[in-house]
Amino acid sequence: MKGMVTDLLLAKKNHSQFNEYLSNNPLASRGIDFTVTVLTTGFWPSYKSSDLCLPAEMVKWVEVFMEFYHTKTKHRKLTWIYSLGTCSVNGLRKLLSWF
Repeated sequence: MKGMVTDLLLAKKNHSQFNEYLSNNPLASRGIDFTVTVLTTGFWPSYKSSDLCLPAEMVKWVEVFMEFYHTKTKHRKLTWIYSLGTCSVNGLRKLLSWF
């Protein structure tokens, strides 16, 4: 239980540091709200990881996060568990006027 709490505290700190990293990274436009929670495998239930064909914009953000994370540590491997994530897509409906 202590490890889970520690993971969540570190995830909050990690989120702040990632946002700071983004503000200093001109390649990372903020057209998307992207949040990652890094958890330690041994403290949480195991989940099956499956491959997913992500859209190009999401692939870009995964790569940006991995670059950020590897500036902090090079000794840890990230495994993306997409089934635990959420995605909301907001779109605008274009109204056409006929004159």
